[in-house]
Amino acid sequence: MPQPPDSPDFTHVRDGQPTLVNIAEKVPTRRSAAAQVRVALGAAIMARFEHGDLRGPKGPVLQTAIIAGTMAVKHTSTLIPFCHPLPIEQCDFEITPDATGVTLRCTVATTGKTGVEMEAMTGASVAALTIYDMAKALHKGIRIENLHLVSKTGGKSGDYRATALCGLVLAGGRSARMGTDKAALRHPDGRTLVRRAYDLLLEIGCETVVISLRPDQEIPPGLEGLAGLTVVRDPEGRSEGPLTGMLTGMALRPDADWLVLATDLPRLDAATLAHLAAAKYPNELFLAYRSESDGLPEPLAALYAGAAIPVLVEALAAGFKCPRKILIRNSCRLLEPVTPRALDNANTPDDWHAAHVS
Repeated sequence: MPQPPDSPDFTHVRDGQPTLVNIAEKVPTRRSAAAQVRVALGAAIMARFEHGDLRGPKGPVLQTAIIAGTMAVKHTSTLIPFCHPLPIEQCDFEITPDATGVTLRCTVATTGKTGVEMEAMTGASVAALTIYDMAKALHKGIRIENLHLVSKTGGKSGDYRATALCGLVLAGGRSARMGTDKAALRHPDGRTLVRRAYDLLLEIGCETVVISLRPDQEIPPGLEGLAGLTVVRDPEGRSEGPLTGMLTGMALRPDADWLVLATDLPRLDAATLAHLAAAKYPNELFLAYRSESDGLPEPLAALYAGAAIPVLVEALAAGFKCPRKILIRNSCRLLEPVTPRALDNANTPDDWHAAHVS
C-alpha cells in the first residue's frame, strides 16, 4: 500500500521495542468510528437473498455475522495485542446487498481515553469472515474485499472521513468502428459489457456507480430492473467526447474519487481495478495504468479525484478534449498492469475476436 510522504512515526514502538501507549493522563471523551468491508458472494448466492437475509446450509447468514461481529468488537483488546480494553457504548451493523455481494459497515462508539477504530475494523472483519464461513459450502470462491476505515470522531488527531470512491461507466453508444453499441456486446459470462463494468465497480467497493449516456441514448441492455440505477446524460449540444461525460458524472459527488471506465474492456478484472483504487495517494489528482502497447496512460480505466474537476474544466475550455493528453500534461503517475492484457481495448470486430470474446 502506498504511504503519504508525511506518515507519522509508529506509536506502538519505543526504543525499538513494541509498547502499549500510555494513556494515563488522557481525559475520557466521546469517540466513534465506522469501518466498511465488502463480501463478493457471486450472483448465484445472492439470488437466495430474501426477507433481509441469506439462508445457507448453516442457517441465517447475515444475522449470525452481526452477532459474531458484535462479539469481536467487545473482544478487540484480546485479539489485537496493544489495544486497550474499552467500554463499548454503541455497536451497529449496516448491511447493503447488491447483485453480487454485500457491503458491511460497523459503527462503534465509546466514551474513553482512546479511539475505537480498531474495534470497528475488527467487527467488520469478523462479520465478513463469518459470512464466508456460513456460505462457503455453496461456493469456495467468495472474496472479502476493501476493508477500510470510513470515519472517526474525537481524540487528539481530530475527525477523519475517508474519501468516497465512486464509479463512472462511459456507455458511449454506437461505435462507428465496431459497427454496433459496444456496451451491448455480450461477454462469455452472459453479461453485457456495460453490466459487467457496473458489477466490477461495485465489487471493488465503489459506494455508487453512475452510467454516462449521450442525450438521446437509450439505457443499454443489461441494466434493466436495477434498483437505484443512476444515469447522467451529456448536456444537449455539448457531447464533446468522454470528457463531457466524465465532468457530468463527477459533478454528482465532487468530494469523491472517481474510477472512470469505458465499456470496451472485455478482459478487465476486479484485481486490476482494486489495485488502482488502493494505490492512490491522498492528494493525487490522477492515477492510471501504463498502456502495454505504447507506454502512455490508459485514461478510461483510471482514477480521477474530485479535486481534479477544475483541471478538467480548464483543459476542456482550452480545447483539450482527450483525457489521455490531460493525464500526460499533468504528469499522472502510472502503475504497471497487474494482470497482463487486462486493459486491451475492443474498438473493432478484429479487436473483439482477438480478445477471445464471441
